[in-house]
Amino acid sequence: MRNGLYSSAVPGFRRQPLGLAVAAALFAPGLALAAGTLDQQGLTGLNYLPGSYGGFGSPLVNAGGLALSADGLTVVGKSYVNSQLQPALFTASGVQLLPVASGTTQASATGVSADGQIVSGWAYIGSNYASAQVWDAGVLTRLGDLETGSGYFAPHQSQAWAVSADGLTVVGNSNHNPGGYASISQAVYWRYADGSWSAPQSLLGGRFVSGSSARAVSTDGSVIVGFGGTEVSQWNSAGTQLVHVSGYVSEAFRWTADGGMQGLGVLAAHDADISGQPAGLTAQSAATGVSADGSVVTGYSVPVSSNAYQAFRWTQADGMSGLGM
Repeated sequence: MRNGLYSSAVPGFRRQPLGLAVAAALFAPGLALAAGTLDQQGLTGLNYLPGSYGGFGSPLVNAGGLALSADGLTVVGKSYVNSQLQPALFTASGVQLLPVASGTTQASATGVSADGQIVSGWAYIGSNYASAQVWDAGVLTRLGDLETGSGYFAPHQSQAWAVSADGLTVVGNSNHNPGGYASISQAVYWRYADGSWSAPQSLLGGRFVSGSSARAVSTDGSVIVGFGGTEVSQWNSAGTQLVHVSGYVSEAFRWTADGGMQGLGVLAAHDADISGQPAGLTAQSAATGVSADGSVVTGYSVPVSSNAYQAFRWTQADGMSGLGM
């Protein structure tokens, strides 16, 4: 169970033989391995679960990894059994389906602590709205939402996307209705202290007024990254069309308690002058990863004119640098 600590090997990413989980993670969408070697190593797929497809009439089972523990021993993700999405944990000893609440129709695991003990995710539990989840050594807890109602304009909905390496912070998003007819998604975090998880704490601030989501967190939970909308638009003089004034439909952010949500912009080559263009016609970016100490952010930037996503690396000193195509 939880002790608030993580493996002493985490900062250096101890090199060790690739087991089932690490090898399987190599082809899983959204995953990249830490420093290591693939010399004379092979790949182990996650698809071969008990009950895998064995011919006409057999259950169709497949799987995907979404996150890898820093000690390299655990992959978390999802499995499909006849289109039923289930949260799963993959280790060298096999596949474990994580428990879900009664009434769950679909669920997925999305993040994992350094030692593989704390797992984040989400589930649809008897409704069309997702609920953030966390598993502590396999024990399920449903995390809180910003909204507690069930109305159309203020649904209680949340998703958890990542866990800090120390297992004490989960990040994601939760719906909130600031008034009026629209409910927006806000980046949030949940902290573990004194034996329980806190209520969600919103990161909303600065230019990020039209929705946001947290997607990665530093080792100690002090730096959170993700993306959110910063675009400002207004009606043209004829009152016939909304036009872009400033900001982006989606912009990467880096959050700290002292500095709040810092927008990281987009790659310079993607940042064309588009003032007066129809609303929504902007370059975009999103932060999807952060280093253990929170000083380096990774993600992608997309130009206005195409869907040519380009990976970036951001630091305070150098800003956003493209990693090429």
